[in-house]
Amino acid sequence: MTERSNYEIAIIDDNPEDSLLLKTHLERYFEKNEMHYSIASFGSGVEFLEEKREYDIVFLDIEIPGMNGIETAAELRKRQTDAVIVLVTNMLQYAIQGYSVRAIDYILKPVTYEHINSKMPFFIESISKKKKKIIIKTRDSVSNLLIAKIDYIEVFGHRINVHYEDQCIECTGTLKDYESQLSGAGFVKSSKSCLVNLANVERIDVDTLTVNGKTVPLSRRERKAFIEAFTVYDGR
Repeated sequence: MTERSNYEIAIIDDNPEDSLLLKTHLERYFEKNEMHYSIASFGSGVEFLEEKREYDIVFLDIEIPGMNGIETAAELRKRQTDAVIVLVTNMLQYAIQGYSVRAIDYILKPVTYEHINSKMPFFIESISKKKKKIIIKTRDSVSNLLIAKIDYIEVFGHRINVHYEDQCIECTGTLKDYESQLSGAGFVKSSKSCLVNLANVERIDVDTLTVNGKTVPLSRRERKAFIEAFTVYDGR
């Protein structure tokens, strides 16, 4: 596998034995598959967040003391929307909390190599998807944007606005053009004038969505199809 030259991995777990066990399994996986990697271990969510470094995959123990795994993941999402978050827990019932922070999966302790070997290909594939880009054109420039960092695209008057991280970029083209280009990338219409990145949806209400803290309209006509698409979406 040669999609990327190096995979940056973080493990956050207050139990040194559990952390070392997971690290050992990951090292075995990467070396077996002849992939370049680096692994950093942290004993708390606060320690991890203080480093302010971006990682491809973050393995988070849900039950770490102080700032727990879900709270840590929520803070991480504010600065890095494209991280692949994997929750690690002793209790299966805690894993469902991962939906609130768009965790891609969970692993039950004690972690075995079989767990890692079966799940890592999916995590690696997700990283590759998150690094894909799209070319957009404005009146006077051309930009190459990471698809994962686009929250939504909307028709506003006679123009197209691409909401990318904290920016609103006015572009040329039509919503239909972008819908075609982003086919298969996890973008679904929430209304006739809005195309939303499912990976960045945090909450669905009666007639609105929360997408990375931004409120987006959800029409009655599109609501059922949108919720169905969100429910089966596996690209978080």
